[in-house]
Amino acid sequence: MKICEIRDDYRRLSIGFLYYFEDADSYLIELPETLKKEDAPICFDAFLERKTYTVGPEQSRRYVESRVIPRDRQNIGAILRSAGLKEYDAFRLLMLSEGKCAQDDCSIHPVNEVPEWLERRKKHWIRDAVALPDYQMFLTFEEGTTKVADLRGLLEGERTLAILLQREADYRRVRVCGSGRYLDWGAGRIVMYDALYCMGTRLGLSREDFARILEEALMDVPEICEKYDVSRQYVHKKLQEAGVQPVKKSGTGNLYRTDEVRRSFEK
Repeated sequence: MKICEIRDDYRRLSIGFLYYFEDADSYLIELPETLKKEDAPICFDAFLERKTYTVGPEQSRRYVESRVIPRDRQNIGAILRSAGLKEYDAFRLLMLSEGKCAQDDCSIHPVNEVPEWLERRKKHWIRDAVALPDYQMFLTFEEGTTKVADLRGLLEGERTLAILLQREADYRRVRVCGSGRYLDWGAGRIVMYDALYCMGTRLGLSREDFARILEEALMDVPEICEKYDVSRQYVHKKLQEAGVQPVKKSGTGNLYRTDEVRRSFEK
């Protein structure tokens, strides 16, 4: 991940921070809540009007691409060779030009640290997400808050997301992306963290509490062998005879529900 500051060189003002995720080839922009509309590039007006300060991946990519030579530029091969590039790379072109363009007085520069306001915002980013039946979502946030949110209304309200209501299997394939800033179902179907943080029922348990619950609720084969002083072969035979299915299969040892294992071995 690369982090760059967007600066207005004329006003000597920090506009925000651009994040580039190399593995996913995606971008995100964070704007400070103190940024005034009259000081910001016009492309951020709509976000500031809505008091939305994290710019999503699609709009962030558009911002980057508006500041570099387009991929279909005539003689692009010669331009890339003169820049020392073997192939088109929007981020490297952005760094070579420092993000400068004729449309404003902004430039873009790599940084190693981010300001305190961005560290505070990080507390609301998503740490884990588990899709539950009936379009519920179990969420944990960086600050430790845990919630269960009903996403049905949110999905119904977005045309690109509504298809998930017809494909619950696809809904379950959710991923946490952008270092926790959004949930992603692929094909541009995303939900940002700020919308999710304001939704749902807050649970009285921390992420660590749930980890402890899972630790007690699940057992792998080595743990079963140790607890009941039996061999792996005996464990597999005993559980198979009892009709106990693993919660999760793994090459290093399947996971089973502790209560089912106990009933099988302590009859």
